[in-house]
Amino acid sequence: MNPHLTTAWAERGIVGRGVLIDYYQWAKEHERPYNTLETYSISLDNLKTCAEEQGLKFRKGDILFIRSGFIDTYSKLDTPTREKIASVNPPHFAGVEQSEEVLEWIWNEQFAAVAGDAPAFEAWRIILFNINAYKSHPKGLSLARSPSVWVGMSHWRDVRLGEIGN
Repeated sequence: MNPHLTTAWAERGIVGRGVLIDYYQWAKEHERPYNTLETYSISLDNLKTCAEEQGLKFRKGDILFIRSGFIDTYSKLDTPTREKIASVNPPHFAGVEQSEEVLEWIWNEQFAAVAGDAPAFEAWRIILFNINAYKSHPKGLSLARSPSVWVGMSHWRDVRLGEIGN
């Protein structure tokens, strides 16, 4: 079995130092309200500022967690409201912005994995891009093959490793 595939992780699990950026609390403290059940992109600048204000220091191999507030909001809803949200296709949720800058940041910080409290790590909206542009970019190709980014970047969800090429 290829040790870089998520199936290998599922069999053995992942162990590492976790770091939590509590964006939800930070946004409340800085009077930046948003609806976690609507598409809202948490900008990279805000993530960096939030991490700095929370005194976080990243290390190579950290597992990054982003608290967007989805669980807090969703857990307060009644069943009919939850069913209404579940029926929306495509769904709309808050999360990290989808950008090359975020990919570069994840790469440069050398996170082992990324996760959050929302259904997707990134703000839920689909951004179409040309996968071929990443084939010729040294970091892009590495990012596409990196399990940590593969797990975290929801817009890559329909691209299989075999389709990226060598």
